Amino acid sequence: RLIICPFCPVPCQRMWNVLFARTPDLRPMKKLGFLDMQNNQIEEFEAPFGKDHNLGTLNLSNNHLKALPRDDQGYFAGFEAVETWSFAGNEFTEFPDIFDADSPFLIGTINFSQNKITSFEKRGGDKFHGLNVEILNLSFNPLGSFPECIYESGTKVNYLVLRACNIREFPEEALEGDYVFYTMALDLAANRIKTLPKNFNALKFPYMSGLDLSSNAFDGFAYRALAWFAFCVDGAPATKGGGIAYL
Repeated sequence: RLIICPFCPVPCQRMWNVLFARTPDLRPMKKLGFLDMQNNQIEEFEAPFGKDHNLGTLNLSNNHLKALPRDDQGYFAGFEAVETWSFAGNEFTEFPDIFDADSPFLIGTINFSQNKITSFEKRGGDKFHGLNVEILNLSFNPLGSFPECIYESGTKVNYLVLRACNIREFPEEALEGDYVFYTMALDLAANRIKTLPKNFNALKFPYMSGLDLSSNAFDGFAYRALAWFAFCVDGAPATKGGGIAYL
């Protein structure tokens, strides 16, 4: 039972109060560009959309998804014109390897917050292929450590959100990659980080303008790593430096 939103022009369609565990094959809806299926009981898709089906906005928040189907090229759906895809509040244990860091198309927002992610899928058993994205939200996942494969894969991300991911380890290898400098804002609040790696500095993040390290487990103040920021103390930023860091 597909309920079409009367307030939105075709091909914008929403599924309201359609409680089913298996989503039918939607590939025949070739012009579908906006799909909202949040707050249902979806556990799986009958078929992927496929590489040639580009979804601008996809909201699958608050369902029971654990994995996504792929076409024969490894695509769940095309991502040439993505504004926002949200899979928040599902049951993924692996971040699905359905994007590509080498793509020339910049994705707006990918949201996999509030899942059960502890690792990143390696498509074909080879490697994690990364993504080219403005905002990547992985908050409230039990990652345990800063994911090394993010930057290692060549991922380009402007704003990386890893809030409340139970991060206790932050290895230097996690900041090895050709495009670490793309990151301009980093949210690591509400973790259990005790120390930052030695290579966490302005050479790695020359354009950093925002950093949140509040509610962690630091024994002392990380002066060297944060030297290029104007620090914010009790909500009042200092007058020198290029950005704001919350500690």
